[in-house]
Amino acid sequence: HTSLCSAFVPAATDQRSALSSDSSIEKFSTITSAETSIAPATGIASSVESQDVEFPSEITGIDRIKRAAKFWSAAVPIVASYYGKSGELFMRETFLGERLSDDAAQKEFDLLHYKGAEKLASTITSLKGFYVKTAQVRAWSLCCFFF
Repeated sequence: HTSLCSAFVPAATDQRSALSSDSSIEKFSTITSAETSIAPATGIASSVESQDVEFPSEITGIDRIKRAAKFWSAAVPIVASYYGKSGELFMRETFLGERLSDDAAQKEFDLLHYKGAEKLASTITSLKGFYVKTAQVRAWSLCCFFF
């Protein structure tokens, strides 16, 4: 039987032929029969039932603009809040002589981080697809490459 994994894991043609000489996966979106197979890359047996996967239709240009506007209408105020907080702290120090300790200033910014993260996560989750994947990749790259 053909392994579902062989459709997603690059393998040489002869390796795929060795797995199955009488069937193949024609499309990624449809699995034609229930099967149990060993994934060549992992050696793990898996069972896949017959199912059709439907992808959403392509969105229009107007819909893309609406999605981008929804993202930026959430992101811009978050970024602006950081500039606003920095300006507020600067003005308080300059005109009122109030200077927050580093710990107190950090707490102010931590609150902004929390509020901004909640809002942006909610927006990205509602937008799904591209926005979620981009956020995942961005978070991963920050975590793994910029200690």
